[in-house]
Amino acid sequence: MDCQPVHDTLDGLINYVCKYAQDYLAVAGLRYRIDVPPQLPATPISPELRHNVFLAAKEAVTNIVRHARASSVWLRLKLEPGRFILELEDNGRGLAGMDDKTTRTDCATCANAWKTSAASSRSAPAPKAAPACG
Repeated sequence: MDCQPVHDTLDGLINYVCKYAQDYLAVAGLRYRIDVPPQLPATPISPELRHNVFLAAKEAVTNIVRHARASSVWLRLKLEPGRFILELEDNGRGLAGMDDKTTRTDCATCANAWKTSAASSRSAPAPKAAPACG
């Protein structure tokens, strides 16, 4: 990812993540749906947060392709005041040997780590509501 300050925005990050996911999922032959608001704010984010969110999204896409045995993927962005939520969902088989409760707990732990990271990077609130596009 380019290290220019112009890319250190929520808009730049999400566009980069979506382009990466589209390219990787298309090559893998998986159907995908991307729900992102049509107008993303140019909210500044730290280079560290941008880098870490991209790496987490890249890892999630890679794991879906390699391990989930999924046929479709849904990437969606939710904007809330002061934060954003990037979700990847697939119709695959899940984690072997783990029940839903364990998976949710692990995801909650990861989400708490992201909240801590994001809290140190907040500079401008996200819009209160934005329509999804498909």
